[in-house]
Amino acid sequence: MSELVAEIDSLWEDGEEIRMSCFHDGDCILTYGYSLAVERLLIAVHEKNQKLQQAGRRSAALRCLFEVVVLGGDGEDGSRKLAKRLQGVGIQTTFMPDSALFAAMPKVDKVLLGTVAVLSSGGFVAVGGANSVAVAARFFNKPLIAVAPLFKLTYLPFFDNQSSNELIPPAAAVPDGLNMGNVSISIPMFDYVPRSLVSVFITDVGAVDPSYLFALSRQRYHVDDLALGIVD
Repeated sequence: MSELVAEIDSLWEDGEEIRMSCFHDGDCILTYGYSLAVERLLIAVHEKNQKLQQAGRRSAALRCLFEVVVLGGDGEDGSRKLAKRLQGVGIQTTFMPDSALFAAMPKVDKVLLGTVAVLSSGGFVAVGGANSVAVAARFFNKPLIAVAPLFKLTYLPFFDNQSSNELIPPAAAVPDGLNMGNVSISIPMFDYVPRSLVSVFITDVGAVDPSYLFALSRQRYHVDDLALGIVD
C-alpha cells in the first residue's frame, strides 16, 4: 500500500511529455469540481515552467504559461477549494459559477476534468455535473482532456446513473429546499461522461486515446472480466 501511495504522489512530478503534448503557451483551461490529480498536474506544469524561466530558457517552444477558469456548482463545492489552491501557488485562476458555463466555454482553449473511475469502454465517472460540462465542450468544439491515473481504471461498467449512484443531501446545494412543500430534490454525486465526448486521457504513461483503454485493461485484468456492455 505504501508503494501505491508513493506512486500516486509522484505521478506528475516530471510531466514534461504531458506539458509538451497537451498544454501550450497562452492556454486558457476550464476545469470543474475538485480533483487531486488535476490540482497536482496543473501545479507540476506550472512549477516546471517556473524552473525553465529561472534557468533562462524562455523560448516559445519551452514556455507554457496558462490560466485556469474553475467552474463552480459541484455538490460538495470542491471547485472553490481547487481555485484557492491554484491561486496559492501563483497560477492565474478565475472562479465562476456554473451558470456561466456557456458564457465561459467559447473563451477557453480546452477543458480539463478529473476522474473518479475510468472504464475500459473509454468513458469515465466524474463528479456530478461533469457531463454537462463535457456536452458544452463538444458543442463549442473544445477538446476535453480527462486526467486519469491508471489505478482508477476498472473493467466494471457504469450502467445506471440512478441505481449505481449516490445522492448528496439537498441542503448542500439548495439551502432553502427543505422548506419547500411537495418538492423532491435529488442531487447525484457522480456523473458518467461517455467516450464520444472525450478527446484524450492523461495517464501516468502519457496521453492515451480513449480507444486504447481496452488494451490497457487487458494488461491489468483477465479478458473474461472485461465488460464493454455500456452504451455510449
